[in-house]
Amino acid sequence: MAKIKFIKMHGQGNDYLFIFAEDLDKDIHLPSLSKAMSDRHFGAGSDGIVILSQTDDADIKMDIYNADGSLAEMCGTALRCTVYLMADLLNKKQITVLTGSGIKKGFVENHTVTVNMGKATLLSNSEVYLAVENRIFSGYYVSMGNPHFIIFEPMNHTDQLKQWGSKIENHSFFENRSNVEFVEILSENEINVNVWERGSGITLACGTGACASAFISNQVKKLSNKLKVNLPGGSVTVSLDINEEIHLMGLVNSVYHGIYHYKED
Repeated sequence: MAKIKFIKMHGQGNDYLFIFAEDLDKDIHLPSLSKAMSDRHFGAGSDGIVILSQTDDADIKMDIYNADGSLAEMCGTALRCTVYLMADLLNKKQITVLTGSGIKKGFVENHTVTVNMGKATLLSNSEVYLAVENRIFSGYYVSMGNPHFIIFEPMNHTDQLKQWGSKIENHSFFENRSNVEFVEILSENEINVNVWERGSGITLACGTGACASAFISNQVKKLSNKLKVNLPGGSVTVSLDINEEIHLMGLVNSVYHGIYHYKED
């Protein structure tokens, strides 16, 4: 039985278990580990695990596994938590992180972390219409290093989000599934977002989802280039600079350090 040291952290309730690669056996199967540790009844409970490893290209490298064991290219919340953790360990305010979508920079002020998420990319040049059972969902397909489908429709009830989220995520239109965000416009400067996260289901927040939603709100709905994004677990601020790079700012918290007793099947 392996004893795996981890740190549980979250941003707006989007929680991850952070593990240093040096503390793992090299032959451990990471997708299975993520499924076991993320289980909220039989594991430590999380939306996924983040493996942190040394690299010559940045202060740290992060690899993200969703709760279902699938590999995520990017995660804004995991990135902010990684920046916060490494800033404390290295006694630095600015941290570089090597991710599946390139090197990202972030800096820390108190518990607030701001990261440069880079540019969004439209994966479809026009609005997309998806037939899902007896409904048509219209939305915008965009990448933040990972895919998002942005739908301008409130989806505040958990049962409805469960009903439609998985079906949209797994729609045949998407090459490798997609995150899904339901967006409600409150004002020129503020939106509400409910999230169905690819590989994890309903989550209380999603950093890349907040960025994708803000980007489309600005580009399509002509909202401000600085938006307060309200998620079920809290709020973040997303801003687009003159170079169209997207900056994500919000609080993160370290919850506890633990040791997980893992027995592979």
